[in-house]
Amino acid sequence: MKLCPTMLIVDFFGTESLPIAEEFGISKYVYIASNAWFLSLMVYSPTLDEEVKGEFVDEKEPLKIPGCRSVHPQIDIVDGMQDRTSQQYNEHLGIARRLLLQVME
Repeated sequence: MKLCPTMLIVDFFGTESLPIAEEFGISKYVYIASNAWFLSLMVYSPTLDEEVKGEFVDEKEPLKIPGCRSVHPQIDIVDGMQDRTSQQYNEHLGIARRLLLQVME
C-alpha cells in the first residue's frame, strides 16, 4: 500500500475500534449525524452522572443541559441512559467522554 491511513473515522457504533487508531498513532474521530440537542445530551452525560444520584427516570424535575431545553427524564432519556447499573450505560458514558465536537453555522 503506497498511501498509509492517517485517520480513522467511525460512526457511533464503531467506537470500539478507536484503540486501533491509537495503536497505529493516527487521528481518530466519531461521526454522528444528529441534532444539536442529542449531541449536547451526550457530551453532558458524564456531568449528569456525577450530579444526579439514583436513576434519571426517578427524577421529579427536568434535567438541565446548558444551552438546551431541559430533559424530561421519563420522556427524553435515551435507552442507553435508562439503567445506570447496566453495561450499556457504562458504554454510553465511555462514548460520551470521548466525543469531540466541531460546530459550524
